[in-house]
Amino acid sequence: MAVNAGRADVGGVPVRLQAKESPRLILRAISQSHLKLTEIRYGQSPAEANSDIPQWGDVFTVGVRLKDETSEISVAGKVYRMSATVGEARLLYLPDIDYVDFGSPRHSLEMLLSRSFLDELAEDLEAPRITRVGEDPGITRDPFLFRFAHLVLPYLEMPSAIDPLWADQFMWAFGTYVCTRHGDLVTTRPVIGGLSRWQERLTKDMIDTTIGEAIRLTELAAMCGLRTSQFAHAFRRSAGISPYQWLVRRRVERVKEHLKSGLPLADIASACGFADQSHMTRTFKRIVGITPAAWRQL
Repeated sequence: MAVNAGRADVGGVPVRLQAKESPRLILRAISQSHLKLTEIRYGQSPAEANSDIPQWGDVFTVGVRLKDETSEISVAGKVYRMSATVGEARLLYLPDIDYVDFGSPRHSLEMLLSRSFLDELAEDLEAPRITRVGEDPGITRDPFLFRFAHLVLPYLEMPSAIDPLWADQFMWAFGTYVCTRHGDLVTTRPVIGGLSRWQERLTKDMIDTTIGEAIRLTELAAMCGLRTSQFAHAFRRSAGISPYQWLVRRRVERVKEHLKSGLPLADIASACGFADQSHMTRTFKRIVGITPAAWRQL
């Protein structure tokens, strides 16, 4: 979605556009389960929109700056004028925002934490309800927030490449970090050990049997009778890698099996749960060291 007027609505937030150079607003969004992102580009034009921007609603926003900027923001009737540099972030509660005034070209990634997700996170961690994320609308420099942003930014080019299990793992890690480091999440639950033998076997069997489909972290945890965060920690203790990393490796092994047949590479990619042939080729080469086509010739 591109907007060329002096005002715009971004996820329910009124935005004033005042940059003098190339005053073009381009938004790209991803909304998959709890993973909700919006990339904002203003005064630049290298990207195109990939979807309409949903109304954000009752969410906290973690906005990581990918370009130096100046802006004015009104929060609960109080106006703040501030500058931010690449890597800095602003954490805000969206319903409190009256408006944002873009005073310069802008490039940022807004990572959203919905109220429903925060309630689920607190319940899973057996912690009190999360009521705060961030302080007054100042700017914070947290290299881990910048790193989280760069982990998901490439998926805006191809949202279909996001695996639901990876998206779940990302949000649990991101949400837990943000709410403990910048919010009021407090948990004293002790660290647990690994999965039992039956839990590990069940999990690996389920991943294998749904290799070409989407399976959620919450589903695997529920089958093992564990909370989501308990399961993710216990699986890593038992297998040495995360559930998503295990899934990717099993998909690569399944690709190898199919390569022994005469199936076209595009069909193999679909059967093994990859977004497309290109996605399969990149993943296979990263893990094996050569492309599927080259491996087939061995």
